[in-house]
Amino acid sequence: MHSRSLWRLLRWKFKQQFRTYTPVSDQLFIGEVSPVGFTVERLVGSYFKAYRWKEMSDVELDMRRRILYFHTQKNRTFLVPEANHQGWYKLLRGIPIGFASFHYDARESFFGQLSACRICGAKAVEKTRCLGCDILQYSGAPEGRPLYEKGKQLVHYADRLGPGIGNLPLPPPEGFDPAADFQLLVTEVEVYQYQAENSPMGA
Repeated sequence: MHSRSLWRLLRWKFKQQFRTYTPVSDQLFIGEVSPVGFTVERLVGSYFKAYRWKEMSDVELDMRRRILYFHTQKNRTFLVPEANHQGWYKLLRGIPIGFASFHYDARESFFGQLSACRICGAKAVEKTRCLGCDILQYSGAPEGRPLYEKGKQLVHYADRLGPGIGNLPLPPPEGFDPAADFQLLVTEVEVYQYQAENSPMGA
């Protein structure tokens, strides 16, 4: 399995600890988002669908329920809910200017109020959880923060780091800005050692 696909699968498994169960066969992800359009793919399987912005007559956003409604030029409407679409925030951010019903101000306000994640380095924390890496931010006694955050960074980067992926720190999850004051607490050596010690293949 390709490293990016493996990362998406591992991230899906992690998210299921905190959500109503979604079968992996039903889990989708947003692939490419560009000025031309976007793609939707299945986490496991061969499903692939490409959409062009010029095919859309309008786009609506229900931010409370985290659903995007796409209305096509052929008078069809389809929904893209955040609940079963990895990369939903990347798609939200990529909606181009020009759709009459889309609340652009609400989108900018939403991303503007997010705070920095001390685990993945994204400006993506809503309340206490990061929308980029799905990890809860530390809220205990100050002396426990370094150990907690280093442990979470090890898990986060062990799931993402691999041949051809890049060097630490990795870019934040797509759709989110990097946090200006992010502090990396782990080294690549520590991450690869953690991978070796926790790999099912090595067990």
